[in-house]
Amino acid sequence: MDNIEVIRLLLRVTARTSFVLFFAAFVARAGQSLWPGKYTNWLARNRGRFLIFLGISHTIHLFVIVSLVVSLGEKFRLPAGLHGLLAGIFVYLMIYVLALRSLFRVPEGRFWKIVDSPLFERWAMYSIWTIFAISFLSRIRPGPPVYSFLGIAIIAGPIIRITAGIRTQLLRGKDQKSIGWTQ
Repeated sequence: MDNIEVIRLLLRVTARTSFVLFFAAFVARAGQSLWPGKYTNWLARNRGRFLIFLGISHTIHLFVIVSLVVSLGEKFRLPAGLHGLLAGIFVYLMIYVLALRSLFRVPEGRFWKIVDSPLFERWAMYSIWTIFAISFLSRIRPGPPVYSFLGIAIIAGPIIRITAGIRTQLLRGKDQKSIGWTQ
């Protein structure tokens, strides 16, 4: 195996590792809501750690990408073009913001109030999910079988989150009506 093949293997491994960490953080709270238990409670408690490790894993992935660019030199071409590069930069920023938010207490200031909001978190998580989905779903048919499993997880993640959200809303509505509140 030559140097380029090793780097490409590391790219695949770090991308998949990052996705597993992301998936755990993505579905942790929803899983706890739908299936309360020892495992889902552990996932929800450690959600921040998954985001921190995602930041670390994707930083390693970034270094491997840089290694590939350096190794290929002038032969390197952006596989996804400029749009893919911009989307990648954006997702890296979202990953780092979520990881830093999990690592540190959020300081005062308008920017951090926005970053600490549930709406921002949801938006950032679905933005990251979108890039993983584009990357993995396009490889299901031509790629190795592992992409089929990743594709199932990509599809299952939002279904789990949306189902948990609907369940929560229905339970809130039921509780409000039982107390006599109207909407």
